[in-house]
Amino acid sequence: MGSSKKHKEKVRIATVLIFIAITSNLTSAACSYLGRIQDAKEELQLLCIDAKGEYLEGANVTIRKRGGALVYSGLTNSTGWISTSVPVGSYIVQVYWMGVVVFSKELFVTGPVTMIAQCDVYHLTVAINLLYLIPVRHANIIIVNTTSQKVVDRYSGEIEIPYRFFSLSAEKTFRLPAGNYTITVKMLNSQSQSLNLNGNKRLTFAYVASLGSIFTLMCILAAVISCIGFLVTGRRKTGKSRNANILAI
Repeated sequence: MGSSKKHKEKVRIATVLIFIAITSNLTSAACSYLGRIQDAKEELQLLCIDAKGEYLEGANVTIRKRGGALVYSGLTNSTGWISTSVPVGSYIVQVYWMGVVVFSKELFVTGPVTMIAQCDVYHLTVAINLLYLIPVRHANIIIVNTTSQKVVDRYSGEIEIPYRFFSLSAEKTFRLPAGNYTITVKMLNSQSQSLNLNGNKRLTFAYVASLGSIFTLMCILAAVISCIGFLVTGRRKTGKSRNANILAI
């Protein structure tokens, strides 16, 4: 009887030891598996486009954990893309243009992600002419954010006339985030306009003069005066010839 009890006790102890060993191995394997899952990284590709669907080059993209920790920060390439790898988890993706958040989205990454960011970046076309007739080919353009009172963009130099059937303006296009702006165009004189940019817009500056536009205007006026003088002279000659014919009769 005594030996039987001892045998049973040994079997029980051996069973417990085997159970502990198996449990320990399973726990270790599970921890290792969970660790690999946490350390695994998935590819994230983001395409940034503006309100017209054009590539947004040079936009600043940040990826943060929900707690705020920065995981990635970088600029989009010439075709509007960024590509990086992040661990599985929840993130907030934001796109900045001229220091303004133009896109924001929460994202849960469980595998490779490719997404398009339609950013709130709009096209502002500045059209410049003299009296709505003569394109002004050179000018200085200054764009000020009226909220921050900071110059956000500027241009100085030659301005192109769009290649289309009919155009009486030289035009320069800027890409800006939504907001309130004051646009000033300077040449021999200056003209300013304010607007709330919440979509693609076109502003016409019709009272800005340059030396070239003034010279063109003078040539047009001289041509018009010459035509009028020619018509008046022609009518006088016609009237005199009619009177001569009447007297001859």
